[in-house]
Amino acid sequence: MRKNPVLITMFIILILMPILMLFSCTSRISEDLGSERVSVLDNSSYEGLLSVHFLGLHTLGTKNGDASLVITPGGKTLLIDAGNESNHAKLRTYLENAGIETLDYVIFSHFHGDHVGDFQKLAADFSIGKVLMLDFPEIQGGSANERAGILEVLYKKAIPYAYLGAGDVLQLDDEIELFCLSPDLPVKYDETVVDDRTRTVFENQYSMVFQLKYREQVFLFTGDIYRDMEYDLVSRYGSQLRSDVLKVPHHGLHTSSSISFLLEVQPSLSIIMSGEPTESTLTSLRNRNRTLTTVAYGTIMVMSDGTTLQVITEHEDTTRGIYSE
Repeated sequence: MRKNPVLITMFIILILMPILMLFSCTSRISEDLGSERVSVLDNSSYEGLLSVHFLGLHTLGTKNGDASLVITPGGKTLLIDAGNESNHAKLRTYLENAGIETLDYVIFSHFHGDHVGDFQKLAADFSIGKVLMLDFPEIQGGSANERAGILEVLYKKAIPYAYLGAGDVLQLDDEIELFCLSPDLPVKYDETVVDDRTRTVFENQYSMVFQLKYREQVFLFTGDIYRDMEYDLVSRYGSQLRSDVLKVPHHGLHTSSSISFLLEVQPSLSIIMSGEPTESTLTSLRNRNRTLTTVAYGTIMVMSDGTTLQVITEHEDTTRGIYSE
């Protein structure tokens, strides 16, 4: 039987199209994201730009805590989480070396110890303008202690605070807006919470999720949400989740980064803040976009002029290729 050359050609095109698209996307990302070797502490390198510092408070083989520093073109500062309590000395050193004396805003995505850090020391070391956190009045267990510790410092030092939940908008700078996607407030435990493990899962699920928008570019911060919350966000917001940079949920562990969520967000760059991300999650992300880990590169600074991105890492890969690009 004679084979139809038109059908054969169409079949080949269909097979090759995803591969061609992948190479095209990768090429575009590489052009947008530079790799210039400049110190992440060199203030002149991000003057007049939005800079987001995903801090490398990492230890190889550990989940480690989240902490990100945002500096707006107008000089406003925002600290998103503060890592573990044991990370505070390193966090303080980084902030001091970056010339930070005042944190205009501090956000706690949720009340777990690997995000709250040592707030008492943080408030002693730096002037804090305002704290933004979840309204979770009935929180229990260790998280209740973390929340109580934060409130005690706020009252003692008369630091203003506010609750931030779905639909809330914060204007950080003239052109920089923070839009909160989740959760709805106040947060209350549901029937799924029956023990310590399920309580921890619930508290992770109800982490604060928000987008940082600057002109044409968007950064998405996701706390420690799991797949169930990702599905809820996809259902609720759809294409509104599209973001250029994704702070990967829950330290790059297998609990999160579902395919449906990644397809909706469509990031050009994903950042994993962990000392031991799950290999399957890492592979899934790398198949879709450029993915960097703090365990490999230390602090990762992403700069934006509102239309293009540039990436500077603290150092070259230190994991012998295990967690590098």
